[in-house]
Amino acid sequence: MGVTHATSGAALWIATTGVLPYLDTGIHPLPASAVLAGSIITAGAALLPDLDHHSATIAHSVPLVGRTIAAIANNVGGGHRQGFHAPLMLVGVWFLASWMSRWQWDIGEFTVAAGAGLTALALCSFGVKARRYVSSWAKAWAVGLAYAALVLAMSPQGPSWLPLAVTMGYAVHLVGDILTTGGLPVLWPITIRPPRWVRRTPVLSAVWRPGGHVAVPLLGDAGSRREKVLGVLMSTYVSFGVVAETCRMFGL
Repeated sequence: MGVTHATSGAALWIATTGVLPYLDTGIHPLPASAVLAGSIITAGAALLPDLDHHSATIAHSVPLVGRTIAAIANNVGGGHRQGFHAPLMLVGVWFLASWMSRWQWDIGEFTVAAGAGLTALALCSFGVKARRYVSSWAKAWAVGLAYAALVLAMSPQGPSWLPLAVTMGYAVHLVGDILTTGGLPVLWPITIRPPRWVRRTPVLSAVWRPGGHVAVPLLGDAGSRREKVLGVLMSTYVSFGVVAETCRMFGL
């Protein structure tokens, strides 16, 4: 579900940015403001693969336009949980996010990181709506606009971590989906359907789906009780992380 995907994106970003600097990777700790800002970006990006579904959060983001884009994505990707849910898509997401982070507008003597701003605007709006922090899309876009302005104020040239946050959000969505019974088309655009003996074997048939998807269905069906429990645990972790990073930002 959208709320679980968004929560998993924020949780992954907080966990990764908190742990990587201590694993001798050479990566310097991000400031607390970047951890908080990136968690929102990653939460919104975790909704992007479901752009191929007419009932997804993003499809309702803009009247008519959202559903039109979802329909186009559905046709281009070959249906829900097809092209837009393929691991191969992560390469395209990284390059697109990198390009957006470098896209700038020159306005007189000022240079505006337009790509980063628009990305922050959209993904923040998606994330806060999916997490049900606001009751309407008008409020979600208003929050997204304020957030984008704040991000650009902190990083006038656009945050360097933007491509990583977007790609991580997209990736954690795929991980979440492969943990459900629907699985993912891991070899897309190649589809290899299981032979009959696999379809008749209980465990193997759950892993190698009749349509060619691969699943590790630890969460069962989407929206299951197990998914909701995991969502509560991740939400608790995110809340703890947000409080901790806010305290760090103020030197506490």
